[in-house]
Amino acid sequence: MFNKSRSRFTSLQLRMPVGGYQFNIFVIFCLIVANIFYKVKFFSSGIQISDNLWSPGWLLLGPFVYFANNCLKDDERSVYSNKLHFLPALVSAVFFTAVFVGNGLGYSWSKPMHDGYMGFYYAVPISLMVYAGLVISDRTKDVDSLEPKYELLLIISGFYVIIAVLSSMMFICWYALDIDMGFDYRYFTYGLLGVIAAFILAYASLMTKMKKRRLTSFRKKLEQNYINSGLGEEQAVGYKKQIKWYFESTECFLRADLSLEILSKELQISKHYLSEIFNIHIGKSFYSFIAEYRITYAIERLKNEGGRLKIESLAHECGFNSKTSFNRYFKEITGFNPSEYISNRILDKESIELVGT
Repeated sequence: MFNKSRSRFTSLQLRMPVGGYQFNIFVIFCLIVANIFYKVKFFSSGIQISDNLWSPGWLLLGPFVYFANNCLKDDERSVYSNKLHFLPALVSAVFFTAVFVGNGLGYSWSKPMHDGYMGFYYAVPISLMVYAGLVISDRTKDVDSLEPKYELLLIISGFYVIIAVLSSMMFICWYALDIDMGFDYRYFTYGLLGVIAAFILAYASLMTKMKKRRLTSFRKKLEQNYINSGLGEEQAVGYKKQIKWYFESTECFLRADLSLEILSKELQISKHYLSEIFNIHIGKSFYSFIAEYRITYAIERLKNEGGRLKIESLAHECGFNSKTSFNRYFKEITGFNPSEYISNRILDKESIELVGT
């Protein structure tokens, strides 16, 4: 039986869309901030770039902008399916730890390993350039219809290219040719990282304002539609409880033919009142409300069967008329395609949370 405990279990996903575009952008921002505060020292007399080991986090900046770009594609491939994207960062992290411990304990082998690790820095500009190139190549195909989230990816990738060029110059002059340039190019490098972080914050602020504006406008239009409905607050609360009880006790949402008109007849609530309750008092459209119950049910079925279900059959079992609509709602609600969920969550025996109803 579909009950309230299941709804409470599935309540956080949209607040932290794991694996989604926003999540990857958030990771990039955190990596940038960590890199800056690790390497840049702020004093009352000024700013100084320390000579400590470069951070392995540099090798994650490229992959995560690539993952963010993949999240905007409407396909069935898992965003994180190829774990090789993490290999350079993992290798550098192992050496970073060994060098850090060796230097701290004064081991004789730490000096050559330290020099070797610093020499491995050439992987950073290569990584930034490759991943930025992939994103720029992909995003510029529809340059005339770019949305803010696409523009942000292009901005980040563009700065990656500039940082890669500066880093290459710095590496060649300092490490390979032993030439003193007379100026520390790392000020530009970390300064550009700060600019990227500022763009991400500006994007987040812009998206928040746009979302609030759209919600306010939409809500005003809805309220105008129901301004003379005659539905009282106490009556609306009662109807809302009745609707949720009906969905949770009968699993009516699994019926593919369920409509607002059918629900109106079965609950003995006028269609106009039902529309107002969903849009105003519940804050979701009728079909979004149904979709969340259906996707939550699908998640439970996948867990119980260990992911061994055909997606198309599961879609029809949950009440969707097509695999396409099932995939669309599944990703909209969870941040994953069904195949991504199976490979990343079911097969790895992890859990996922959905939006509660």
